[in-house]
Amino acid sequence: MRYCLLTGLALAMLPGLTPAAVFRVSRLDDPPAAPCQRGDCSLRGAVLAANARAGADTIVLGAGEHSLTLPLSFDAPGGPLRVTEALELRGAGSAATTIRQRRTHRVFQVESTDFRLTGATVRDGRAPLPQYPEGLGGCIHASNPQGAGMAVVLDDVILANCSSGFAGGALFVRQGEATLRRSRVTLNRSERGGGIGIDGFGVRLVLRDGSRIDRNQANSGGAIHADGGNEFGGEYDAAYVVIGADSVIDANTAGRGGAIASPFAKALAVGLLEDDLAIPGAMARIRGNAAENGAGGAIHSAGTLALHRVHLSNNEAASGGAVHVQRGDPNGRCADLWVFDSHIANNRATRDGGGILLEQGELHVEASTFHANRAGERGGALHYASSDSAATWPCHFGMASFLNTSFDGNIAAEGGGIAVGNPPDGAGFALLALRYSSFRANHALRDPESGDVWMENVIVQRPGGGDNSSSNRLVTASSIYTGGCRWSGFRMFESEGGNLGTDLGHCVEPGVGDLAGLSLASLALDFGDHGGPMPVIGLASAASPAIGRGTAPCPITDGRGALRPTEACDSGAFEYGVGVP
Repeated sequence: MRYCLLTGLALAMLPGLTPAAVFRVSRLDDPPAAPCQRGDCSLRGAVLAANARAGADTIVLGAGEHSLTLPLSFDAPGGPLRVTEALELRGAGSAATTIRQRRTHRVFQVESTDFRLTGATVRDGRAPLPQYPEGLGGCIHASNPQGAGMAVVLDDVILANCSSGFAGGALFVRQGEATLRRSRVTLNRSERGGGIGIDGFGVRLVLRDGSRIDRNQANSGGAIHADGGNEFGGEYDAAYVVIGADSVIDANTAGRGGAIASPFAKALAVGLLEDDLAIPGAMARIRGNAAENGAGGAIHSAGTLALHRVHLSNNEAASGGAVHVQRGDPNGRCADLWVFDSHIANNRATRDGGGILLEQGELHVEASTFHANRAGERGGALHYASSDSAATWPCHFGMASFLNTSFDGNIAAEGGGIAVGNPPDGAGFALLALRYSSFRANHALRDPESGDVWMENVIVQRPGGGDNSSSNRLVTASSIYTGGCRWSGFRMFESEGGNLGTDLGHCVEPGVGDLAGLSLASLALDFGDHGGPMPVIGLASAASPAIGRGTAPCPITDGRGALRPTEACDSGAFEYGVGVP
């Protein structure tokens, strides 16, 4: 073994075990067919030598730029660096070691094995063909077509200026888990997932330890394209994007899904790293992304989307400033949205849904805050386009439910907080359920009496003749309204009691135990940090009429996670006098 230094000599004495090898790269160029020898070893030669051995090996790179210049050839190992055995590649640091592709090829092609890269910048790789699999992963393509999971770990790595024609401008991972530590993915481009593409059943992307995905571009998913399915047509397979509190996805752009996009009939979960859940105020951050003239400034989904402990801020789009969930596909798979313990703030939409636009399906929001979002038309915080009788079952009836949710300072032309409208050329059939939620300082510029809620109920003429009447309905319990509720058309309303409101609009029903005509000052609403992972609308005085007004059964906790009493709890998203555990 003249070309390597062997470690683990004790293992070498055991029959049947091959000890790991360490290959030390000593030259920066890319000579053809050069064997890796001690003192005379290129990066390509080291990779070929490691592939020739069974088991995991290590390659050590010094400082400098390692240029890949060999073209792909049938009789020479040029083109991308093919990794076929488990490999750890160590550079001298991302500011010191660079691996640059000088040809029209990707840099690394990892085939059905684990791969760890530490301390290097990888750049200028290209996979230009607009098709699968040739157009995947300009910097790194890691795939296991057999379906078993594999691990890709990037630690102190920069992936920059790479591109692909199909998906994953810098990195594409199929099956398994990709983890970024102290790493950055920046200035990459692709049709889908300008920075990263992930694909496969249960595929998982983890950003931690100060990692960042920024300034990438795509048509769909500026930073990430997450496809939880597989090439064999799998459906309802989930993909996971997990973000540490010290990491961020920011300043990416796309036609739809400025940061993240997920296609039809797939499930995507985005949330805070498990290790950070106990940190007070810790959130997964997705900020400052844009869907230029498109949908979903931060996230665009056409399947089921779940958010947990996510802070979406300062994202912009034509519709769905932070999130746009598209109408389900023609085969009857609904597009649903679940939001828990999340903060959606300062997002902008030029049309509908400053924070969120959901076209169809079910929406469930719990213990979350919408703050200072803005829409040019409807739904400063959220616009729900309802469902319609023409939709494929079971998507023909929609529901949007909110529990322990705060709406503060959102603005739109109609429905400063929430707007429920009809789908294009259709009549809506949706239930809006607001329980233990609070509205404060929301404004509707065109229709001032719809500062909190705007609902559309109209009669629409059917294309084949006859009329179809909307049936959008509001059910509310133990909630606080200050900006008014407005119906365009006839009013469908049901109170379960315990609601409080000012004299603006028709959000409450005094005959069933609600309180109307209250002054804003008497409610003593106070938006800010009251403990918990995000700011909420709290109560600043023990004299507030919201205290003890809630109807049974009381939720177990309030919008901060503070415990509520089992009876006589407070209306709104906040329980007065109770701290966060």
